[in-house]
Amino acid sequence: MMRNTSILLSIVLAGVALPVTAATPGHYPIGAGDVAATISASGMAVSPEQITFLTEVVATKPAPALKLRSVDKIGNVQLSARLECIQSDECLPFFVAIRTGPESGEQTAASNTRYALTGITPRAAPVVRAGTTVNLFLDGEHVHIRIPVTCLESGALGQAIRVQDKSHRLVYTAQVVDGSVVRGRLP
Repeated sequence: MMRNTSILLSIVLAGVALPVTAATPGHYPIGAGDVAATISASGMAVSPEQITFLTEVVATKPAPALKLRSVDKIGNVQLSARLECIQSDECLPFFVAIRTGPESGEQTAASNTRYALTGITPRAAPVVRAGTTVNLFLDGEHVHIRIPVTCLESGALGQAIRVQDKSHRLVYTAQVVDGSVVRGRLP
């Protein structure tokens, strides 16, 4: 009995001594350098020291190609960035925190509400909310149509969202004009 207990205790202690950060075979960690390079390539200079992972992020191959999807402001000295692998089967989308301001040693655009990123701006407050009814104006070469639709997504000014007609048959992509109007194009 005593021998079984000591063997069991040895197995448990050996399990505790194993490194927790060891990646599962076939999974490769995504590093702060990869993330910083992707964000910097989008127009916002970021160093790997400014990146904080919110969870361990792994990919199915080493050093996958990443793309920056969005950057949001969190308080006065921090940003949140959403990234994903260009090939969606290589990793799941993930978020990182980016330290900015004096304590990061970098002067960035954290105090601005817009960032000089190619095609990416922080998420503004939604003007329309999912589930609300708005007017969709569809413009064609010789026709202009107004249709009452239901927003399937919340959206800020200028953002493209999906809307659906009242009969629930057609879904359109439209740009938010204001709190009651979205605009689309006919082919």
